[in-house]
Amino acid sequence: PIQDFTKATGIEVEEASAAPRVNALGQNRPNPFNPETTIPFSTAAAGRVSIRVFDVAGRLVRTLMDRVMPSGDYVARWNGESNRGARAASGIYFYRIIYPSGDVSSRKMTILR
Repeated sequence: PIQDFTKATGIEVEEASAAPRVNALGQNRPNPFNPETTIPFSTAAAGRVSIRVFDVAGRLVRTLMDRVMPSGDYVARWNGESNRGARAASGIYFYRIIYPSGDVSSRKMTILR
């Protein structure tokens, strides 16, 4: 054969690789919410991820997550209850994530009962 189409023609093509992951904390949805909200987040590396909800006085209301996870995109859910099972009052709350790298991000959310 004159040409062998199974050989490269001088241009090398690499397969597209997935975009690198980043640590990111999204805004909860819906906001304000009643009775439940979701919190999107992603982690760049595998390791322990901690997500906690605090009231405006800085008191811990709920630990949503505190476990080792692989890198990736996730969603945490909060049903508006405290760690003791009590219903959280209407108002402003803050959620904070600690990534495996030790980086911290936080955002504000509102419950309307």
